[in-house]
Amino acid sequence: MRQIIDKQGFALSVAPVGKVPKESCDRFLQAHSNMQLLDQKNHSPAAETHSATQSWRLLLCRLRPFPGTDVVIVKSGRRICGTGGCLANAPLHQNKSYFEFKIQSTGVWGVGVATQKVNLNQVPLGRDTNSLVLRHDGSVYHNNEEKNRLPANSLPQEGDIVGITYDHVELNLYLNGKNMHCPASGIRGTVYPVVYVDDSAILDCQFSDFYHTAPQGFEKILFEQQIF
Repeated sequence: MRQIIDKQGFALSVAPVGKVPKESCDRFLQAHSNMQLLDQKNHSPAAETHSATQSWRLLLCRLRPFPGTDVVIVKSGRRICGTGGCLANAPLHQNKSYFEFKIQSTGVWGVGVATQKVNLNQVPLGRDTNSLVLRHDGSVYHNNEEKNRLPANSLPQEGDIVGITYDHVELNLYLNGKNMHCPASGIRGTVYPVVYVDDSAILDCQFSDFYHTAPQGFEKILFEQQIF
């Protein structure tokens, strides 16, 4: 097994040797480093405050350190690149959840919710009952069926923020804070935020300190012990 760690030593991805070529990892990490400098320059809410203690970081929602085998997770569990998907480390237990994704680099990608049974190595997601996702082309898929579609003039582009609300019945989409009125449903059981990438796409996950105000009644993902 080979470990891929960002320059701060926080983020971690595990992949079988040979699955992710070294030059690909170096390219992803260089892009990550360049984006970190840009984040700091622009004072982005995504910028990390690495002075936080380990115990505090464990309470934050982030991407799991065990994604698809060809995925690289960096920026303390907030940035994904490579090929494949990753679930967040917290299920959506609360009634109304909100989270965001920023498209740092375009390509093939998808965001939404999925159960733990989802195959994170099989992209695009949305091909079975275990995931409900917005794909980069604006289609929303679940169980290999198109459930809805964004307007052709509202497809997310590089730098855009895709917001997602989920209330255990419907998933709704927001683009740069604007409701796209594109509901989708059908997935059942305990779900987690999910994101996948391919073809050089890089996405950032924003589970708190949002770029846009959460819709009324929705809030950041809470861990089960924070709900009770």
